[in-house]
Amino acid sequence: MSQKTDSSEFAPGFVWQICLLGAAVLAFTIYSSKGNLWVASKIIREPATALHPWVIAGLQTMENGLAAFSGMPPKTPPLVAQTRLLAALIIVLVISPTVFLLGWRRRRLNPSPSTGELRLHGSGVLYLLTGVITVYVGLSAPPIVYFAEKARGDLRRAQSVQDNRDQIITDLNFLALDIYQYRLLPRKMNGGAGSYVGYTLPPEVSKARDATYSAAVRDNEVAIHARSTIYPSASVKVTVDATGRLVWWEYAGEFR
Repeated sequence: MSQKTDSSEFAPGFVWQICLLGAAVLAFTIYSSKGNLWVASKIIREPATALHPWVIAGLQTMENGLAAFSGMPPKTPPLVAQTRLLAALIIVLVISPTVFLLGWRRRRLNPSPSTGELRLHGSGVLYLLTGVITVYVGLSAPPIVYFAEKARGDLRRAQSVQDNRDQIITDLNFLALDIYQYRLLPRKMNGGAGSYVGYTLPPEVSKARDATYSAAVRDNEVAIHARSTIYPSASVKVTVDATGRLVWWEYAGEFR
């Protein structure tokens, strides 16, 4: 009893179905690119991003975020652009890995005998092409993920530093009002009667969570030093002049 062997490299109809699907997707992509060049110029910034559709989607997400921050409604990409991204996802993440892994499995199960004759089948060409795409995307994905996560971390840190700086500036403006009010009040109302001498920081300033404050008081000016409690190397120095204005701003550390 002889065992039946399968001489084809893939299941019947598999190769032509994959080729037909890929050709249809590519044909639609090429046709839509020619008919809508202005869309292609906005969605696909560089040819290299065609194999990284998630990068294009990230760009669109950032544009929507900037639009929302500017008070504009986010724009929905045109149907052609959405279909192009879907086509790229299908080719890069579905068709190419499937054909490559199935072809690799077939070659592991049925290694071709070494007859000294090199024959190039259509499935072999497809196997090599999808293998190149799969390996390229697989090797390039980890650096993209790393740098994307690093960029997000840097952005979150920069936003946190900016929030801390803004809060300190807000506190300094309130301190300037309190300091100038002390100068305007007469002595009998616990004021300076035209001078800053004798001024002390309010008790609630020492309980501030964003920074610690100290003041150097002179007759016609008060120099305030605010050091961040979240980022110890960051600080702000400013002077309240005789008119109550904040002058001579100086930023140090991460506030620069």
